[in-house]
Amino acid sequence: MLQDPYEGYDLLYNDDAVIVHDFDTGLLKFWKTFFTYGYGSRVQYDKFYQLAGSQKQINFAGLPGDT
Repeated sequence: MLQDPYEGYDLLYNDDAVIVHDFDTGLLKFWKTFFTYGYGSRVQYDKFYQLAGSQKQINFAGLPGDT
């Protein structure tokens, strides 16, 4: 049996938290980043959305249209 790696931890909220996004600069790195985002979205779609057996035609963003 697998053990939950987060067992014994609490999820807390910090209203004063500061989030810093450190994106790579440059057009090529930008393109590579969003290409991999799109690829990952497609992998998730193929793995999970089709398993759900949904009859509605919605895209990965949940909007009506082609998949």
